[in-house]
Amino acid sequence: YTVSLISVSSKDGTATSSSVNINNDFSNIGSTPQGVRRAFIYFDTSSIPANAEIKSAKLTVKGYNFAKSKCTTTGNVDVRVCNFDPLDKTDFSSCLQNAKNSAFINLPEIGGAQKVARAIDPVLVSKGKTATQFALISQNEACTTGELGNFARICSDGKSWLECKSDADKPVLEVSYEA
Repeated sequence: YTVSLISVSSKDGTATSSSVNINNDFSNIGSTPQGVRRAFIYFDTSSIPANAEIKSAKLTVKGYNFAKSKCTTTGNVDVRVCNFDPLDKTDFSSCLQNAKNSAFINLPEIGGAQKVARAIDPVLVSKGKTATQFALISQNEACTTGELGNFARICSDGKSWLECKSDADKPVLEVSYEA
């Protein structure tokens, strides 16, 4: 079986060390004037049976590196498993320890927002009556040059940011499994 799961906008968000924003039009990841931001995305994986063997998983996001050549590694986004429902400011640092089996998504620097897909370790996907939740963390959070900071941006709600035209632009988790 293969399922394509769209992120749940009402649970997605961003966090700094002092604030949280839920259900954003887009999610900034990296250094912003409001501080370092990390994105959090939530997928309802309860349709995958608890006894299923997950064969493969792929995460697709649409976005790009706003920092461009000033801080090239800002668009290298680390995807880490995280449990955050509901999201609060303590999740900003609590998910940092979960680097085991993480994956990097490299968002493009030119050409506007583009869809980027990355295979992720199947062990990062929860199954049964639960959800799969990820923290997205810029590889270069320390870079602060530029008037607006240096951050990557991904589509969240799929409609409100100029680069996000529809729900098809929201993050997607594709999971193949045997029941």
